[in-house]
This record gives sequence, structure tokens and C-alpha cells, in this order.
Amino acid sequence: MNDMLNPYIAGAPVVEASMFFGREDVFGWIERSLEGKFVHHILVLHGQRRVGKTSVLKQIPNFLPDKYIQVFFDLQGRTGTSLDRFLWWLASEIVRTLRREHDIDIPKPDPKAFADIEYLINEFLPGLRPLLGDYVLLLTFDEFDSLDRPEIRETFSRPLIAYLRRLIEEEGLNFIFSIGSSGDKLENMQASYTEFFKSALYRKISFLTRDDCQRLVTKPVEGLIKYEKKAVERISEITSGHPYFTQLMCHELFSRCQKTGARTIGAGDVEAVLEDVIERGTVNLKFIWDEASDLEKWILATLAEIDGGNNQKLAQALNAQRVRFSESDLNSAVIHLRDKDVITGDNRFVIHLMRLWLVANRPTDRVREELVEVNPIANRYIEIGDEYRDRGQMQHAIENYQSALNANPGNLKAQTNIASVYLDQKDYAEAAEAFGLALKIDDEDVMAKTGYCEANLALGDAARGHGETDQAIPLYQKILAINAAHSDARQRLAAIYREQAERQLAARQEDEALGSFSRAMEFMPEDDQLSSRYNEVLAQKKAKVVAEWLGKAEKALSRQRWDEAAGMVEEAIQVDPENEALQARLAEVKDAPRQSKLQGYRREAEGAIARGNWEKAIAALETAIQLAPEDTALREQLGAVRSDQLNAQLDLHRKSAEKAMAAGDWE
Repeated sequence: MNDMLNPYIAGAPVVEASMFFGREDVFGWIERSLEGKFVHHILVLHGQRRVGKTSVLKQIPNFLPDKYIQVFFDLQGRTGTSLDRFLWWLASEIVRTLRREHDIDIPKPDPKAFADIEYLINEFLPGLRPLLGDYVLLLTFDEFDSLDRPEIRETFSRPLIAYLRRLIEEEGLNFIFSIGSSGDKLENMQASYTEFFKSALYRKISFLTRDDCQRLVTKPVEGLIKYEKKAVERISEITSGHPYFTQLMCHELFSRCQKTGARTIGAGDVEAVLEDVIERGTVNLKFIWDEASDLEKWILATLAEIDGGNNQKLAQALNAQRVRFSESDLNSAVIHLRDKDVITGDNRFVIHLMRLWLVANRPTDRVREELVEVNPIANRYIEIGDEYRDRGQMQHAIENYQSALNANPGNLKAQTNIASVYLDQKDYAEAAEAFGLALKIDDEDVMAKTGYCEANLALGDAARGHGETDQAIPLYQKILAINAAHSDARQRLAAIYREQAERQLAARQEDEALGSFSRAMEFMPEDDQLSSRYNEVLAQKKAKVVAEWLGKAEKALSRQRWDEAAGMVEEAIQVDPENEALQARLAEVKDAPRQSKLQGYRREAEGAIARGNWEKAIAALETAIQLAPEDTALREQLGAVRSDQLNAQLDLHRKSAEKAMAAGDWE
């Protein structure tokens, strides 16, 4: 078991990471909502971060009728662009999907054509309709709330929303959007784009049912590890069926089994890995914290300490901390946290891990340091910098943010603001360095991580565009060091290694090419085209090596080196163990000595028959039959020879009798 990869992570051999549980009600709602009177409505999936919205989108083709052709768009990292480039990307993804999944061969869109943004509606989509027939394109957009970043809202988001609004009216198209959080993000987007969202139908994606959670825990390791009932129940209590945290718990438990060699997991094992689970899940647990308002942060930290209680008990605890709030603000904040599935109706944490993380990382004394103004001079410089930034005077803005840092070197807001200004100006090298400094202040800050990744992605793309892939690779790897799931960085690295593999193939470096394909698949394990190409090259390589071994085996056979020939066929089987033809050939080669002897006795028998040497022919055939007792032709031939021998003997006796009679020798 120690040699196996963890079955709860991508690429594990025990079970596919894409194993999917539950959500049948969601898919039923999607299918109903796409039909009839809702055909021109857009659908919106929303819910907590990492709760499974992306998985639902990716599983849609497995649950909807075949008439829908889903095209999946991940907007993370795709919003720092212009409208015409974005529309070209949409068209390119549609073409790629139609080619890969439906064998509809369409030329790759020319990016120059999309300089006219009307090209998509007036030329590209009308050109598809005759090819699609009765099919409906289902365009699904993940991370749609990434459009709500203030710095792109006017320059990119609003023009795109307006364009999408026009696309919704086109025949043969349906739309589904996912928004990465309930609560503020959903409300803000609805308010910002009222016209777009007014006809939307919404579905909240929440946690798995208890039964589905139990299947997610036990099914991937079925037959390898046994979970005691109390362990499964404890996992369900701690995660409340949140898919990400459930898998994270199981990942740590499986790793524990690999270290200890245990094959049974009990409740004690669950408690033993909690600290590691909290550490690994910090980024996603902190995301809830970063989204919360100041009052909500006080509520979360306080509830973690008092472990639940009604609003009256909560208010008393907040007053003891000298937190200022009104009763209506408190009630609104509590309702908001409940709507986001953070706390329950009795003010306990839905996900127990969240409480444990807060106790360890956000005690109320630290919250006070975080929320209370500790350096008014630094804050004033930041305010002045913001004013300059709003007026477009970026250099003055940076100078004031730097003054804030001089007054308070650990001021995260000042450092991230400097980095954001550089990012807005497309000075990606300075932005990456500045965001890196922000991460040294707080390596969990979501804004710093996002900006750092965006800047390095742009630097990597620029290097790659100049053919400097050796410089691009470490830039993309920096992104993955911050966010291992960053789809754009993984796609770029996969593309680089695939291109390298194709060049190696052209130079007849098959082994090196296979290594490069393997590297590419490490970054994009779900890319079917990439896997198919790897398997194709691997098959060609196998066929070539197998042919070489078989050629050597034939030469050995011609020299009657039987064992040597069999060994060479066995080498071929090592290369392609699933090849049934090779197994059959090995049997033939191993049988070659017998067949050679058999052919020798056949020839000996034929020669003896030709000379009328029946005894020798019979002896040769009898020996041949011992070698091939199942050969009925040999037995028939032996019978015929014996009959010929008898006839010859009778003929001899007859002639001898006739001669005696002629001589009157009646004796």
C-alpha cells in the first residue's frame, strides 16, 4: 500500500479523482430549467468556495440529453484582457470542443477577424448553425464573479455583460454561470448588472447529503482500507459534507495509513489528523474570513470562543470585547453568515473545521490587532495614495503608499496597493516583485496571491511569445507554488512540454518525447487530447520495439536457437504485456522444437514410403504421433501405411504361391 498514490487526489491509480457523488436534484433542475418557458433564461449556480460548483458544471454532459453540447469556460485568469480577445477565446473554445467531442472539423478562428466584435454574432455563430443541426450549444462559465473586480468593471466587465446579453437572444444557445460565493458577491453582481440578471434562475450548491458524504469517504478505497462507522460519522460531523474538506480529511487519513501500514481507520485516527487538515485547508478556510465584514469577523471569532449560542449570548460576548454594533447590524450579519452556510440557526459552525481554524488562527485579541487602527499615519498616506490613484496620478500614488510602508513596514494594504498600481500599468515585473513582498507580510492574503499569479502569468506569456520557454517555465512554476490548482499556469506548462515532445518526435527522440508528454500530463491530467496523443506515441514506440525483438527472434529461429528465440519474444511481451498476439507467438516459438522434430519425422516417413520401406515409415509415423497425439492426419496416414504394408505383403505371398503352382510345388 505504501507504493500507491493517494486515491483522494488527482492521478491516483486506485480510483479516479473525478468520481462523482450526489447532485441528482441539481442536474434535474438544470434539465427542467433549460426546457420550455425557461429556454431563454440564464441559470446561475452559487454557493460556498470549493463546494462543488465546478464539478457540477463539468459533469453536465453525463446527465443532460445528448442534444446539448457543453462548452466549458473557466474565467479565472481570463478577465485581464480586451473584449475582442475574449470573444476570440470563446470562439476558439467552441471550435476545440466541437472538434474533440463531436468530430466537427472547423477551422481555428482567426484572432484578427474578432477585431470587429460583431464578427462573433454576425459571422462565426451563423456559420456554425448548419453544422450543428438540432444540437444546442450550452455555454457554461465558471468563476463568473471574477468579472466583479473594481479595476475591470467599467473597461471590460460591463461591455462583456452587454455582449452576453445580446448572445442570450441568439437561437441554439443556452447559458449557465457559476458564482464563487453566496452572500455579498452574489448580491453585488445582481446589483451591478441588474438588466443581465433579472431573468436569471438561481440554484444554491450546498453540501453533500450524509449518504453521499459516506460514499465519498469509503468508495475510493473500497477493498483497500476499512472505515469504522464512528470514523465516517465523525468525518461527516466535522465537514458537514463539504466535498473539498471531506476529501482533504480522507487524503490525510490515507497518508497516515501509508505511513503506519494500517488498513482500518477509527475515530481516533480522525482526531489525530485534524491539525494537519486545518493547516492544509487554511487557504480555503481563510477565504471565508477574508470575505467577511469587520462585524462578521468579530462574530466568527467570538462564536469560535463561546462555541455557539443565541444572538443575546453573542451580543453579550461582543460587548465584553467593546465591539460597537447595533442590534439590526448584528441580526443582518448573523443572517448573512447563515445564508453563506458558515453558521447554523443556533449560531454554531456548519463546518467544524472552521471553528478549529479560528480558535488557532483568529483569537479575539488578534482580531482586535487586525481590525483596530494601529498606525493612523500609515492609514492617512494610504488614503492620499488612493486619491492620487483615482485621479490617474500613479507615480504620486506609489510614493504615498511607500510612505505608508515607511511609517508601518508591515502594512499589507499599502504593499498590495503598490503592486496593484504596477499591475494596472502592465508593469508585470514590478507587480510580481511587489506582490511577492506582500506575501512575505501575509502569505495567506488572497489579493496578494491573485495578483502575484496574474503578474507572473503575464511575464511567462511574454517570455513564451518571444520563444524563451526556459524563462517562461519557472515563472509559471512560481504560480503553482502559490496556487497548485491554477488552471492557466497548468495549461501553459502542459502546452510547453507538449510542443517540446512534438519537436523531439520530429527528431526521432521517442523516449525523450514520451517523457515530455508525461510532464505535460502531470499539469493537465484531464486533457483527453493530450492523453490520446501520448497513448498514440507510446503505442508507436511499443510497436517499433516489439518489431525489433520479433525480428531478432525470427533470426534465432532460423538458426534453431529455440531458447534464445523464446527469450526475445518474452522481451517483446515485457514491452507490451497486453498484446494477445505476442502471447500466441510465444507459444508458437516454445513449440518450435517439437514442430521441427515433427517435420523431420514426417519427411522421414515420406521418404520411407517412397522407397516402400514400410517398417521405417511406420516407426517414423509412430514417433511423430507421440509428439502430436492430437494430430488425426498422422493417425490416418499411419493407418494407410499399415494397410499398404499389408497389401504389399499379401501381394508378395500371392506371387510366391503362383510361382509355386506353376512349378507344381503343391506343398
